[in-house]
Amino acid sequence: QVFHNCSCVEGQGNSSAVLGQCQRESCAKAFPYFLALQTACAFVLALGGTPTYMIMFRSVSPDLKSFAVGIEALGGRVLGGLPAPIYFGALIDETCLKWGTKSCGGSGSCRVYDTKEFRNVYLGLVAGLRAGCCLLYIVLSVLIIKRFK
Repeated sequence: QVFHNCSCVEGQGNSSAVLGQCQRESCAKAFPYFLALQTACAFVLALGGTPTYMIMFRSVSPDLKSFAVGIEALGGRVLGGLPAPIYFGALIDETCLKWGTKSCGGSGSCRVYDTKEFRNVYLGLVAGLRAGCCLLYIVLSVLIIKRFK
């Protein structure tokens, strides 16, 4: 494909193209809104830290509290820290528009990403994982309330 004026040019006819990337619209207007939303989300999600430990401490016997904290930390690292780079990387790779090539002919790293798709995939995955976490917290809260009534 040949591109001119940031659109595809027919292969036939008298056309010209310039090497380089097309101009992009500025994100300066949307960035303060994004920053405010991210700050609000981080604050709301941070509020769940203390109740999580309170629920954990009330759910286990006193002699197993330190063990419960260790298992919770281990579970968070194993379920969140190890597989996350794999599925985040796989989804980010799906947004690549132009792959580089190695000197030996193999596939190299991505040269150009579809920035809109990248944003949607990355923030969508983060939002989906957070929503799943919140749903599990709600289910856990309902089960604990039923147990102690």
